[in-house]
Amino acid sequence: MAEEGGGAQGEALGQRRRQWDEYDAMEDDLGALTPEELELLEERRSAELALVSKFDKTEINPRRECWFLIDTTWIRDWSLYMEGKRDSPGRISNLNLFEADERTVKRKLVPKQDYRGLSPLMWYIFVELYGKDAAPELCRYSLDIYAPGVAGKYREQASKGAALQARVEVSNMREEFIPESDEESVDDEPVCCCVYQRQLQCFLFHTFTCCAHLGKRGPIYAKLRSTEEDEDDEDDLEDFEHEDEEDEEEELQRRRKRKAKRKEALTQRQQPGRRGSSASSAPPRRGRGGTSSSSGVVEMV
Repeated sequence: MAEEGGGAQGEALGQRRRQWDEYDAMEDDLGALTPEELELLEERRSAELALVSKFDKTEINPRRECWFLIDTTWIRDWSLYMEGKRDSPGRISNLNLFEADERTVKRKLVPKQDYRGLSPLMWYIFVELYGKDAAPELCRYSLDIYAPGVAGKYREQASKGAALQARVEVSNMREEFIPESDEESVDDEPVCCCVYQRQLQCFLFHTFTCCAHLGKRGPIYAKLRSTEEDEDDEDDLEDFEHEDEEDEEEELQRRRKRKAKRKEALTQRQQPGRRGSSASSAPPRRGRGGTSSSSGVVEMV
């Protein structure tokens, strides 16, 4: 067991040493990084990776959110930067997904191979950390880059709260690695009743974000493509509608027949020939004197 532990520890130390060698190769504008700066850089990377892992997700709420598509090349460079195998990936750029006019999307782009989808919060976290170029944002309700883009009003609704939350989260992460000056430390003093300014900002942010969605429904999106199941459902619905129409027609015909029979019976009762025949067939009534009266009425003397 001790030998196994020593071997694992030696391998970890070797990997750590190789990582430090890669850090030694990095230089900024002022020259090579010092060991303290390299250690701070490693801590910052760990904090950034933890932040991204915390808010990363594979599904969105299409009523309130949309996908922000990003070039896979930039994501790959960022992953290598997190592993310590290269320098910072730089600003976010989607220019590789557009033609030379920087407006038309290239043809035959494949999901996960050429581009990936980020939630609004993840997109703005990366924007806060690295910035972005002038390439247009690719906002879609699905992971299809050729699907219709999100309208400006709905994009603003999906972006506003995410951008504010991303700014707060990134600021909190950076404060752990940037020493505070005397002016910045004033912001941490209680505003009122042991309430700090940062807490007040978070409270106001969540209050206005939640109130903005009260009593509102998300956008209703038109169906872009019909699947086989949707077509089957439409056929079943049409069959049900035809059956309902046939049932209504049969019920209407039955009502008409009953109405015609009642009308015919009423007409037969009101015919005068039938009244005379019934009156003549009735037996004559006899009066007091033993005489019969054809009219059935007794004459009073």
